[in-house]
Amino acid sequence: MRLNDPNVESQWLTVYPVGTPELPFDENIIEMLHLTDAVQGMWDWLPRISGGGTSFESYCRRVVKLTEEGRFFPMAVFRKSDNALVGGASFLRPSRTHRSVEIGFVLLSERFRNWVSFAALQDAMIRRASGWGAQRIIWSVSSNNDRMMRAMMRLGAKQDGVLRSAYRMNDGSWCDTAIFSLVKDEIADSLVRLDEELKDAF
Repeated sequence: MRLNDPNVESQWLTVYPVGTPELPFDENIIEMLHLTDAVQGMWDWLPRISGGGTSFESYCRRVVKLTEEGRFFPMAVFRKSDNALVGGASFLRPSRTHRSVEIGFVLLSERFRNWVSFAALQDAMIRRASGWGAQRIIWSVSSNNDRMMRAMMRLGAKQDGVLRSAYRMNDGSWCDTAIFSLVKDEIADSLVRLDEELKDAF
């Protein structure tokens, strides 16, 4: 399985790779993001990227380029029951050699900003990463984002440490970043835990 293979589903969600013929990374995607009220949250919590400019649109254009180069794998996540856009996430820095990948750029549409939706999105992303062969799944979380830090611990991920002043944010500030991970059997254990928590949620 490739990270951007189409039609990989969880029990509750469908994950569509963005930047494929099934879901092109175009103005429609940008407009969809604007309609979810997710743009400001993305701008507040995402680090700057080289060539990303100073606006959301220029940031997206740079992400499109990275996607075309195979360096970035954005995913759009929809609820299976009604095809509502739950949010999105991406795979970063995949390494076949080290069998590791990072789940990043996590966002939720405003109506889905709760633990159940977050857990279901992570369940779908973890399953895809595991199917790809990951033995280490990584998350980088702003240490200022208390809610995300708590969510990662509830997910069962272990905190590996904190990188001081690791990233410059879009507002110009510098951010300490906590690194979380699941490794080897922890990945399967996390999926079992998520199955139990989510079985009656949808």
